[in-house]
Amino acid sequence: MAQPNSLIFLPDISGFTDFVNSTESEHSQHIIAELLELLIDNEELDLTLAEIEGDAIFYYKYENVPSPEELFKQVKKMFVNFHSHLKLYEERRICQCGACCNASNLNLKFFAHAGALEFIKIKENTKPYGKDVIVAHRLMKNDVPIDDYLLISKGVFEAWGIDKINIEPELEGIKGQSEYDLGRVDYQYFELSPYKKYAKLPVPVISIKTNKALVKVSETISQAPQDLYEFVSNFDNRLKFSPGLDELEYQKGRVNRVGTKHTCVANNRQLEFETITNDFGDGKLVYGELTHDFPIIKDMVTYFVIEPDGEQSKITIEAHPQNHSFISKIASIFLKGVISKSIKTLISDLKSAVEKEKLIMQ
Repeated sequence: MAQPNSLIFLPDISGFTDFVNSTESEHSQHIIAELLELLIDNEELDLTLAEIEGDAIFYYKYENVPSPEELFKQVKKMFVNFHSHLKLYEERRICQCGACCNASNLNLKFFAHAGALEFIKIKENTKPYGKDVIVAHRLMKNDVPIDDYLLISKGVFEAWGIDKINIEPELEGIKGQSEYDLGRVDYQYFELSPYKKYAKLPVPVISIKTNKALVKVSETISQAPQDLYEFVSNFDNRLKFSPGLDELEYQKGRVNRVGTKHTCVANNRQLEFETITNDFGDGKLVYGELTHDFPIIKDMVTYFVIEPDGEQSKITIEAHPQNHSFISKIASIFLKGVISKSIKTLISDLKSAVEKEKLIMQ
């Protein structure tokens, strides 16, 4: 007795292998993790997630194949939100590493196949199994000459009882076939680039007008500028050079960018910060944080300005009170000594932490 058709659906991030191999591994991992989570959050067909396979997600819907309308709606939603997220990287990145700069070049493709599903249980894990699972994965290696596309196998068309889709006027189906060890598989693929026009630009970031620095402290650190910038802007490192900090609350496994927020906890007091940046001139890497919770002053911007200094880096930490009232201006004058001492301690601890980290890495 023939088994009812089940859908196998595989969103796959195109360019993943080259992206990981040619860029900084930590940020590339964070970026791919964000994008995979975004795809999972945008799933609305009540699919079962079988497995995350590196750069792809293996979904299935047992003994059920959604309609063409439902499938294309799902693909469009995932695709548009994926490319909207890439625009966020492009518009709000603060890091100049290869991963952050090249994230916008990633693409997305989808594979849909229908057939019989069996299941295999290994200890406590139950996984889809059978010939059609193999066919679906073989289809990921094909002769389609574009990067952003939806590939629908003949098995899905047979489950729908049609041989052509006319519901999506923006996309044109092109017939194709590929030869595998299991034999020839026919399919149609649809270029998804027309959907890119629906990708949303991120909300413009309000530029911070920077007053004259209240305090500036500089130090030379034996580290390349980009590596030092990564160390400073990576929240995972913050407690290494902030001994007065009891706790740091932030979303782990995410790339820091303009608009990212974190909370510092010290002496039972919480201060919320938002990542910003600014232009301090050519050749300078700038990482900034804005808080509205600074004692008395309220609005305070702290900049870490990094520039080459021979084979080392010069880092300048600047405090910029955003004075809005007479009281905050007076407070800035009285607190200057305290802020200066705090920044001198911070930059000294930062230098020690970086040198210690280098010794560990060696």
